[in-house]
Amino acid sequence: ACLGLGKVAVAEGRNAEGVAFLQNALAAAPLSEEGPGIFMDEMNVLGTLAEALFTTGAIDDLEPLVLRFRAAAKAETERRGGVCPQEVSSLYFSARLHEARGRPAEAVGEMRMLLDLLCESALQVMSVHMLCQCILQLHRAHENLKMLDPKRGKKELVKAVRAKLATLQLLLSQAQ
Repeated sequence: ACLGLGKVAVAEGRNAEGVAFLQNALAAAPLSEEGPGIFMDEMNVLGTLAEALFTTGAIDDLEPLVLRFRAAAKAETERRGGVCPQEVSSLYFSARLHEARGRPAEAVGEMRMLLDLLCESALQVMSVHMLCQCILQLHRAHENLKMLDPKRGKKELVKAVRAKLATLQLLLSQAQ
């Protein structure tokens, strides 16, 4: 319930209230499910909470959440034996955090890991839902990361992200 209330509050611009609900949801997330999907609820809350904290500018609260998100997403990818969209999201949030903290080399490194994660062999076995999730995260990265600004960003990284987006969109159009 807290996850839904938090999402609604954030969507309506009541960020402080939304963050409080999302923090409650995060506290309960590991307890909400047992078995192979244990990380899914937690990652859903972590992603939503991270986005809300970025919106409010609460960068100091983000670092432990992003690290937790990265760990949960890596574990889910390993459990699946293939890329999960949450790992793409966690790398995006990690790059965004590094950039906000003034660590451009680390931010670029996270984006390169994100692009490497989306190699051709991984893309060929992705569902339509996963392709859409990856496209969404790359669009968010393009919109929110200074390093991907076409005029002032890292040219080779901007080009690589655009190329990966084009590949993802082509695969999506072929899958439909």
